[in-house]
Amino acid sequence: MKVGFILLLLGITSVQAQVPRTWQHMDLGSTHTCAISTYGQLSCWGNNYSGEVGVGVSDVDFFNTPQNVNIRHSIYSVDLGGTHACLTLTNGSVKCWGGNRRHLLGPDLHRIISPTDYELDDIPNKMSIGHDHACYILADKTAKCWGENFYGQLGTGSTNPRLYPQAVLNEQGIEQIETGGNFSCLLNDSGQVKCWGNNYFGQLGIGFPPWRVQDTRSYLLPQTVGLESRAIKISTGKFFACALMENNRVSCWGNNQYGQLGIGSRHNSALPQYVDLIDNAVDLAAGDHHACAVLSDSSLQCWGNNQYGQLGNGNDITQERPVNVDISQNIHSISLGKQHSCALLNNGVMKCWGDNINGQLGIGNNVTTSVPQTVY
Repeated sequence: MKVGFILLLLGITSVQAQVPRTWQHMDLGSTHTCAISTYGQLSCWGNNYSGEVGVGVSDVDFFNTPQNVNIRHSIYSVDLGGTHACLTLTNGSVKCWGGNRRHLLGPDLHRIISPTDYELDDIPNKMSIGHDHACYILADKTAKCWGENFYGQLGTGSTNPRLYPQAVLNEQGIEQIETGGNFSCLLNDSGQVKCWGNNYFGQLGIGFPPWRVQDTRSYLLPQTVGLESRAIKISTGKFFACALMENNRVSCWGNNQYGQLGIGSRHNSALPQYVDLIDNAVDLAAGDHHACAVLSDSSLQCWGNNQYGQLGNGNDITQERPVNVDISQNIHSISLGKQHSCALLNNGVMKCWGDNINGQLGIGNNVTTSVPQTVY
């Protein structure tokens, strides 16, 4: 009888241990992931070589399960990019950590292993952290950017790098701003998309000069993308960008080496092209070389590079058109990293798939998988 009672308790404990925690927000860097639980706790996992997990540990290269980050104030948002992360607190202050080789997080340390105050003259409303540059929107719907600026990706009218945020010139009414590999894009309250910086692959969406298949010029100020419908959301990859339109279609432009434009070929396009077969999208996200869209029935489709199974369709075959992701539950939101992807379900459960060599899937191992796995 005692043995049976002990076994019963062990069985209950085992079942309880498998109940997944629930989350309200997430974001993905190149090889690390952070999420805010439904109770407001920030956790991060994955590559920690540059301290990007933010737990104050410098001698552990990765964590393959969620690690609680010590934050004592309520969190408004968390934004990841490359090997670093920043969060905005509800009191308007900003804390950052991770790799700092371009001094994007401040002028001193090259690596910051735990959240550290980042002093701003403003209170950011929405932020986008790229590999080497970053931008944020202010309450008055203007924007500022800082960091690397070799291609004019800061929108300041010059190519001088900036250690501290500088205004994006001539733009107001900004609803969203996104940083790509060497370019930036914004969405304004009129539904216009504007991009600036490098346009070599057509990632600005403004076309190429006559008789050219590349564009070697830098565009130092925002350029209007010629979309056929008002946009309601934008997302940038490394050298491509996509917009979710109010007609529920998705348009993409730029580099298409891996089919990440979703147009059925691998030809670059300097002008927006509709993604094949999608006419009922309600959300959108882009990774380095792949993209995904949530459809109106809460299902998920992805396309582009699939070398590490980041499309979530059970194989590693790169796709030039959208394919279904095998998730039976309803999708609330999505976020994509360099070669991994995560989805937040309507019940708060988080599922991740793709490259996992640094534990960025948070599933307790370092096994790469092409099938969505639950984060516990």
